Amino acid sequence: MAPPEFLEGPDRGRALRTGHKLSPSAVSEIKAPEITGSKALSPPEPPIYLDLAYVPGSWSARTVDEEFFRRIRSLCYVISGDDHVKEGVMRPILDALLSGKHHWGSDVQVTLIPTFDSLVMHEWYQETHERQQELGITVLGSNSTVAMQDETFPACKVEF
Repeated sequence: MAPPEFLEGPDRGRALRTGHKLSPSAVSEIKAPEITGSKALSPPEPPIYLDLAYVPGSWSARTVDEEFFRRIRSLCYVISGDDHVKEGVMRPILDALLSGKHHWGSDVQVTLIPTFDSLVMHEWYQETHERQQELGITVLGSNSTVAMQDETFPACKVEF
């Protein structure tokens, strides 16, 4: 069934209220958008502006692409999750940030905050450093440690 944003008229409100559960008769009356290839022909959604955004981790990391960074425009992106899944999709996520930020059309500075050390991140940083500077992307790379209540942990201070 189409998600609520693709439904029209009273069926859309009903789908939103009931969590997409429509009767079979209502489903047959739903007007879906025209599909060409794998893209729906609908007007682009406006971007969302944030001060801080966490890049999805674990299995959701696979959903982060150029469109994510075109639509979710943040001053700071936190990339967390030191696991094999994230390591496997790290390079495409970082490249998507460069591609997505290219479409912003403004001089907004962006800070990327990784919460773990990654060989893929280091390689990407070195290979794309000039492009990062052109786009106004800064990667925080210091490993600061905070000691509190007999514990130590990595930390990063972000000010707005």
